[in-house]
Amino acid sequence: MASLQQIQQALINMNETLFEEMCGIYLSYEFPLHRSFNPQNHKTKQKTKKGTPDISYKLPNEGYLFAQITTQENIGKSLTTKLKNDIKECFNIEKTKIEIEKIKEIALCYNEQIKPSDEELINDFAKKEFNIVPHHFGLKRIAKDILFKYHFIGREYLKLEFGTGQIVSIKQFIKTYESGGQSLATPLNNHYLERNQDLPNLIDSIINNNIVIIHGVAGSGKSKLAIEGIEKFIEEETEYIDLALFPNGGDLIHDLISEIDNSRKYILFVDDVNRIEQFTSVLAHYRKATENSLKLVLTVRDYAYSEAKSKLLGLKYSDIHTERFSDDEIRDLVEAAPFNIKNSKFRFKISSIAKGNPRLAIMTAKLALEHQKIEALDNIFDLFDQYFTSFIYDNDILNEPINLKVLGLLSFFNNIEHEKGREIEKLSSNFNLDENKIVDSIEKLHTHDLILLNFGYAKIGEQNLATYFYYKVFIKDKLLSINNLLKYYFSTHSNRFSDSIKSIIEHFGVESLGTVKPLIKKYWQEQDLELRQRLSFLDIFRQIIPNDVLVFIESYIESLPSTTNPIFKIEENNDSDHSFIYEPNALRLLFSFYNDLNYLDDAFQLSFSLIKKKPDYFNKLIQNLKEKFGKSFNDEKSKFERQHKLIDYLIGMSKKEEGDLYKISLIAVSQSILSTFKLDTEGFKSEDVNEDLVDSIKRIREKLKRFLYENVENFSEPILEVLLDNTINNVAISRETHEFDLTVTTSLMAGCLNSSDFRHCLLVQEECWLMNKLGSSSNELESIKIQFSHSAYETFINLNRERLRGKVDFEFENSDEFDKLKTTDQKQFFHFRSTKEVDNFIEHLRLILNWDFLSKHSLYQLRQSIYIILEENNRQNRKIGFHLLCKLITFFNLRKETIVDASFFKIISDENEVLEKLWEYIVSNNLQPIWKLFVLDSIPAYRIEKVHYDRLINTISIQKNDWYSLKNFEKYSNVDSQVIEKIVKQITDLNEKGGDYKIWLDREFHQNLGENNQLELAKESYLQQYFMNKHFDHGGKALLSILEKDKKFLNVLLRSIVERQIKLKAIEHRELSIVWELEGAEEVIDNAILLMVEMNTNYTIGEDFINTFFYESHLRSVQVNTYLLNLIKKYYYRVDVVNIAFNVINYSKKDLFDKAFVTYLSINQSKDDFEQIDWFENQIIYPGGAKVSKIKISKWQYLLNLVEGHEKRLDLIEIKRFINSQIGHQENFAVIEESWNFLRNMVVKLNECITYTSVLNIKLNG
Repeated sequence: MASLQQIQQALINMNETLFEEMCGIYLSYEFPLHRSFNPQNHKTKQKTKKGTPDISYKLPNEGYLFAQITTQENIGKSLTTKLKNDIKECFNIEKTKIEIEKIKEIALCYNEQIKPSDEELINDFAKKEFNIVPHHFGLKRIAKDILFKYHFIGREYLKLEFGTGQIVSIKQFIKTYESGGQSLATPLNNHYLERNQDLPNLIDSIINNNIVIIHGVAGSGKSKLAIEGIEKFIEEETEYIDLALFPNGGDLIHDLISEIDNSRKYILFVDDVNRIEQFTSVLAHYRKATENSLKLVLTVRDYAYSEAKSKLLGLKYSDIHTERFSDDEIRDLVEAAPFNIKNSKFRFKISSIAKGNPRLAIMTAKLALEHQKIEALDNIFDLFDQYFTSFIYDNDILNEPINLKVLGLLSFFNNIEHEKGREIEKLSSNFNLDENKIVDSIEKLHTHDLILLNFGYAKIGEQNLATYFYYKVFIKDKLLSINNLLKYYFSTHSNRFSDSIKSIIEHFGVESLGTVKPLIKKYWQEQDLELRQRLSFLDIFRQIIPNDVLVFIESYIESLPSTTNPIFKIEENNDSDHSFIYEPNALRLLFSFYNDLNYLDDAFQLSFSLIKKKPDYFNKLIQNLKEKFGKSFNDEKSKFERQHKLIDYLIGMSKKEEGDLYKISLIAVSQSILSTFKLDTEGFKSEDVNEDLVDSIKRIREKLKRFLYENVENFSEPILEVLLDNTINNVAISRETHEFDLTVTTSLMAGCLNSSDFRHCLLVQEECWLMNKLGSSSNELESIKIQFSHSAYETFINLNRERLRGKVDFEFENSDEFDKLKTTDQKQFFHFRSTKEVDNFIEHLRLILNWDFLSKHSLYQLRQSIYIILEENNRQNRKIGFHLLCKLITFFNLRKETIVDASFFKIISDENEVLEKLWEYIVSNNLQPIWKLFVLDSIPAYRIEKVHYDRLINTISIQKNDWYSLKNFEKYSNVDSQVIEKIVKQITDLNEKGGDYKIWLDREFHQNLGENNQLELAKESYLQQYFMNKHFDHGGKALLSILEKDKKFLNVLLRSIVERQIKLKAIEHRELSIVWELEGAEEVIDNAILLMVEMNTNYTIGEDFINTFFYESHLRSVQVNTYLLNLIKKYYYRVDVVNIAFNVINYSKKDLFDKAFVTYLSINQSKDDFEQIDWFENQIIYPGGAKVSKIKISKWQYLLNLVEGHEKRLDLIEIKRFINSQIGHQENFAVIEESWNFLRNMVVKLNECITYTSVLNIKLNG
């Protein structure tokens, strides 16, 4: 990597023209919102001839930035004089033609160093004469910025080496992708065909997420969509810089560290993420990045989607699925530029070949344009063959077998070491190839731009080209033995087999692998693999040897012990078992058969046999049945045969022994199937929706509806939840679909439902409501409606504030009008004339809320309705109002959730007698103390007497678990001015007892402190509540109130935190960052740091607890930065404090690191102290596959660059020597690490051999 001195010398040697051009690019990145006025995107004046100014930028605020460029060849007698004259010229309106008041910024760029005193003179001159202070970009500053921020400028203009060049701009990615060896790729610069909502959805996902993964089949437009989405995103979010990863075999960590500056925002595109061997390094860097400073847009093919997701465990991400194109979309694609194919026969032929794959369409279109013969477009492999060979300018190179063999090996291994060594020696031996010829072939292939060659590694850069050569060499022409490939590499390279084989199947179909089936089968039968490897092997080659897979799984299931009385219970969103998703297992292997009609029945049978032995897998099975049996393009071609097979299998098995398992399963999946398979034509994937497809959907719906009604007696609630999906759950359904359903279900309602069961009545009434809403009619259903009438349903529908007179709320243009009409209706319908009517209402409420499904949907919207009902009845008749409230609190007394609160009590609080009667009712019926508090809260302040005060104190003493808002009881200060303090004291004492007592307070008392007698109580109570409820002081306002009166309390709190918690986690106490709002916050935090040092709390891996004070530091960045720099200056001699300072900087203020590091070295050049400081994050857990030593080398190299650029570098020789020793140590360790990785693989294999017990042995030992 280029040093600072090399950069400076290169800048000095630049000619005026090149330096000016470079400065134009450099300045466009140095100023905020550079994309708004980037010279590449706007009219920019950049001249190499004489003119003023040298460069001008139109700023977003309608003003201008003028830049004057000076090189050593045009300085003249004095740089200072030259720069003053440059400033004068900028304000010469005759030359610039720009009004003076529009000149907002002046930038001076020069490849010479200037004295600070001279720079001050120039600034004073500019301030005095033109009221402006110019920006100086001298030799040293430009060189440092190129070294630490703008490697791409150094590479392009100075021709210096920075990193390995794997992080590039999107523009450079496209250029590289489509040039040289990548010219064989299908282009990325063709017309983007906007379809569906893919692009808007992607942009929205990028805005709201820091990781977006786009997955789809090969050639479905993932890369094109990603690039288009990124470009649209940065048009709006101008502070983001677009980057792309273009792997070339070099060490990626160094590039990530050096190319991605912590003070800026980036969006990084990673194409085909499953093929990026160092992707763990990308994720490691992402995890270290500050929030929202790095976004990742990833693409992956469907077959590798699970593998890609496994790498993102613990990270939040959004996913976008690219569907296959329709035939019309394919035809539109090839008709547009750059293909412009207007001939309809060619366009229809291309769409029939492509089958929704735009990449294949583009490849075919290119060949069509070249050959102008429709017959040339027949065989898919021949298409690939013609396409790729047509771009190779010297086809003779492919006539040499060694070259094809090397291309085949590169296709499989992804990359191979270029030089002779252990890897090429093994390849030579395993495939009977000459080592020298392998090396020569790599050179020749690189010369002909067929492969990339970087940093000692050769690779094929384009995935489709790799697929083509792998198939040609190992499968079609058998130039190399796939048997040898399996023999020598399956145990260590199973992921490469997976990628290669699945890619071939995706492109050419499974039938293309027929010639190697005997070899695969032979290897399977002869190799003694352990269970995990067997499952992995079968997962890769399942489509080639499906019968062997099923036979093995059957034997495996038979070997498992039986489970006594297994319980099968549906649990939603049960994704906690990540090992199931990402580790090979038999059930997941069976899932892969669900798309294969030939083996579907076997897959069903084995799946259910397996979960009977492993009931914990039941929810995984249901989840996958829901996911796998949606509607796809192939399903439409087969008239949904897969879905019919699933339904028929489950219905058939439900009638046999253990039938309940199959009934539960079909009930669980029926909801998703019914919501997917409707008669709406817009839901179809193909263009021609024929009568057969519609008829097939009707049969699916009929089977499911009939099954559900016939089993409703024994599985009432789960089935009713499915049948009510279109009403209570508001899942849309068309009139056509519903009318068809009624032809099946009307008679079933009469025959299968119980008219005395409220739930069954509700179903019939909701079906009638939906029928009327959709504008349908059915005399038969209307007659059944009368039979299934139920007064509780009338209560339910009138309580529902989403419906009014047969309509739903969103059908009203004016929501206020809806609310007003609904309130009027409720007042009329629920006008109770007797206590018996109240009792009936409560009974209806019990029927509604005792059904969990209805309670979940209705409870909280019922609150407003019941409040209105109580208010209106109390207004009409106080006796009825009182009775209703009593019944409500009795009903909700022991329920987990209630909708009745103090506001209900205040409705009847205008008379003392009524509240007194209510008090007596609560006491006599031994109801919960909370109702008493609601009574006491409802008494108006002017009516409060001593008796009420005594009741309040007494009630609090017997309440055991609840939450209090102290503000509600401030009015009792009329009786006792210290009532709040007494309540707080009482609650604090009760909580101290422990046991059943756990009373939470709001923070009102602590935020509004009076005299000092409150302060001590507040501190005691605060400590108690802080550890009882982690959300007690969310935001820290209560703590701030206490600290404003006693700053020492912070250390008391910190001591308590340390004493109570075994492991300190800064993020769990982020409210402590409120201390920055204190006057003199710096001193308070100083004391906190010294306390934590004294208590020796820095024993955790990762961020120090002190980071808790800096979680909101971005809100006061200048103050925090100044504080940290001053902390280093103040305590530079204390290694323990400096360690904390840099821990905070590394975890919370990354952008400050360079300045802090330079500041520290300016004060302290002690090598002994330097050695004791943790300069990097002390996280020692690296992602799997990461090359730890190389990561550390990059970090030490970064420090070395900072030291070499330091103004006191002559005083830092010992430190520099120490850093170099660390680099050397890590370089030595890198060799050891490679050996460890090799040995680790051997140990794993040995352990597997030791612990492995084959299925056959299990069976033999019985």
